[in-house]
Amino acid sequence: MGQTRDTLCRISGFPHFDKLSDVVDTTDDWIDEIEWSDDEDPEHLDVYALDKWFNQYTEEDEQDSKIFAYIAPFDENDEELHTTYSTTFETLSALSRKVCAVPNLTPEMSHWRPPGSSQRYKSTTTGQIYSIGLSYDVPCLLVHASALRILALAAPHLTIGRLWMLDHIVRNQYAYPYNTIDKMWSPSQVLKLNWEEDDPKYGDWVREVVRRGTTTAEDMKEMMFGRGHLYMLVRPDVFPVAQAFVLSRQSGLAQLAREVSEHIAADPPAPNTLPGLPLDILLLLSSRLPLSSIVTLCTSCGSLLCALGPHLDAAVHASMKLHEPWHLPPPAGMFPEGHDQKWFEEQSAAAAQDELQPFPWLAYARACRESASMKNRRRLWNVSIELERMAVEFGILGK
Repeated sequence: MGQTRDTLCRISGFPHFDKLSDVVDTTDDWIDEIEWSDDEDPEHLDVYALDKWFNQYTEEDEQDSKIFAYIAPFDENDEELHTTYSTTFETLSALSRKVCAVPNLTPEMSHWRPPGSSQRYKSTTTGQIYSIGLSYDVPCLLVHASALRILALAAPHLTIGRLWMLDHIVRNQYAYPYNTIDKMWSPSQVLKLNWEEDDPKYGDWVREVVRRGTTTAEDMKEMMFGRGHLYMLVRPDVFPVAQAFVLSRQSGLAQLAREVSEHIAADPPAPNTLPGLPLDILLLLSSRLPLSSIVTLCTSCGSLLCALGPHLDAAVHASMKLHEPWHLPPPAGMFPEGHDQKWFEEQSAAAAQDELQPFPWLAYARACRESASMKNRRRLWNVSIELERMAVEFGILGK
């Protein structure tokens, strides 16, 4: 995992993986030193703290992290086309139309490779071997397949050919005329795309938890969602369907609406007030609001809560389409791999206690906010939008 170069803006979150790897290595060394030292009692250490943190990382996450797409230009005979440092913007644009994505690449594991040597990847689809260097002058692009699927949803105009072209331009690999590009980006700027600031005391915090002797639920949460950034290792399409049904059986706004309605007079609200609007207008208004505003609206007035409560799931679903599309699955059959609408519906049918039970979209929205997979999906979605903006700035996409 740490040896894989993710070339474009570290779309997989590689900088944090690198930091995490350093902290794990130094903490292991620190534990070994204590076990051989008389200065501190090793029995008081939680030497398994690191294992507990990484136990949150499943086999499904591990397999997903090893599947890449190899993006490069190929000729009619499927031979890879190579470029030179003197390639012009126009030539690169023409080459981008010959770019293809070789799917299902997995790295060939080896116990040791000479420094600077290439990593070998094998396509499980074609059986072909590709040797990809670790330096920044390689005329290809290697991206996690799950991230590429999100890119296609979030920025559909940023095709793989344009993505390949953008990668080459931002690395300033070629001698482009400056009058053809609005702005040149240095590699150090690209690496900070969607960057989350590192905590300089992160390693100290990890060792403090180990020294404390117990690892709490808060520590686990901090490692996954906070300064540990472990969520970036999680497969980004595990939609929390089952968790939504579990949460729906607990008390919430819909339950509160039913309870409040029993204590509110049957008299209709005044016609010149917000609760007095026709129900279809109320639903239309609420569906255009972000989720937080829907909750605020419902809890601001008992009459509004009673009116909207039975229809909250529909309003939340419409709101998610508009404001949180990353939380919704792609259409069935859009991609050959990955979780899609069909998978979503199968999970829903398995989790529902009653086949007639509608999907609990309000509870699902809450489950998404507690999901490491959905946090990573939103991160990749935002990176995709940023890449699309960069492509417009460089003239690869029209404004």
